[in-house]
Amino acid sequence: MMKTNNLIYIIVLLSSIILSACSKMDEYKQYVEGGEIVYPTKIDSLQILSGKNQVMVHGVVSVNRGMTNYRIFWNNRQDSIVVPVELTENIDTLTYVIENLPEGTINFEVRSYDDKGNSSVPTYLVGNVYGDRFREGLFQRAILNSAFNKEGEFNITLQDVSKDMGFYGIRLEYKNIDDRQVDTVIVTPNINATAVLKDYVMGSTIDYTTVYRPEPNSIDTFVYNKHEAVRVIGDVSEVYLKNYKKPFYPSDYDGNRWGTLLDWETNAAAKNHWAGDILVGGYASDNGGSAKFEAGWGAADIINGKIHQTILLPKGKYRFSTRVTEDAWGGDVPGYLIANEGNQLSDYDYIDSDTRLGSVKMTGGDVSFEFEVMETSAVSLGYVVNMTAEKWLTMEYFKLEIL
Repeated sequence: MMKTNNLIYIIVLLSSIILSACSKMDEYKQYVEGGEIVYPTKIDSLQILSGKNQVMVHGVVSVNRGMTNYRIFWNNRQDSIVVPVELTENIDTLTYVIENLPEGTINFEVRSYDDKGNSSVPTYLVGNVYGDRFREGLFQRAILNSAFNKEGEFNITLQDVSKDMGFYGIRLEYKNIDDRQVDTVIVTPNINATAVLKDYVMGSTIDYTTVYRPEPNSIDTFVYNKHEAVRVIGDVSEVYLKNYKKPFYPSDYDGNRWGTLLDWETNAAAKNHWAGDILVGGYASDNGGSAKFEAGWGAADIINGKIHQTILLPKGKYRFSTRVTEDAWGGDVPGYLIANEGNQLSDYDYIDSDTRLGSVKMTGGDVSFEFEVMETSAVSLGYVVNMTAEKWLTMEYFKLEIL
């Protein structure tokens, strides 16, 4: 009897479970009538890219599964935007910029939808918005050095900065060698940063400021609001002159002491020493290699001897100088340091010719003069000498400076 009662109890319990299951299945069917639910494509690789009072929502769709739009929520779902899409069978990149956002950190929710209103699983993201508060904390990245190299390129060396400070580059505005205004941003690394300008006009002004990108993938940059004027002045000999300081080097050489200066134009009157079957002059091996004239002791007088280099100089003011380390003459100084327009120097007896830009007599010690070039043009820099027997003149260097 006990066994019969237990069997009846089990049968009743199983019947109840089956009836309950059928009831729930019927309840489920009312929600899935018309077929199985297929959730629309979820956007992959979603990112919030920071910006200036705005952000960009960026993602990828690799499989097209009924998505017709996506919706972005923020501000605790009080704000949202619907973005329609037309997907292809290829991989699609989706971007949308949300503007007029307050500065700060914002939480976002992104869902994709199909044409029936079905929603994908949400993606939650955090994005940063930058604005005036960020701008107020910016400062200028310091220039440590600025100079021309021997190729004529202008190099700006910047201070090292932390990678977390948002430095992106520098903005430079200047007039180039074609007389055109250049406005460019040069992206620079955080350490060992050097910006190179190949077309900068020496002596002109560069307007300089620092550019920030708050995050590596930010869609906007910020420019430090204080500009600095950078103007290059000083020694530019390395850029324009060749073989201009000790030790000087010869081209033709007698193998003993006398030669002709390499990279300088030397006229016949300046050559008064024999090197085999040719005449040389202007170079002596004294002190490892000197720029030197000497007359007498078997060498002819030097009358209207000229040595120069012709270079292309941009508009600007300059100083040309030398240091006379040895001299021996009586009475009048036998030479002039000089600059002329074009490719020739003035004659000694007509030193104030129409093409002369400036000159000075070569007394002992440091001598110099200033001159101005009104437009980019060829300029000859050098010296002119009249020297009679038992006289000499030695120069240690030649220097060209922009003022």
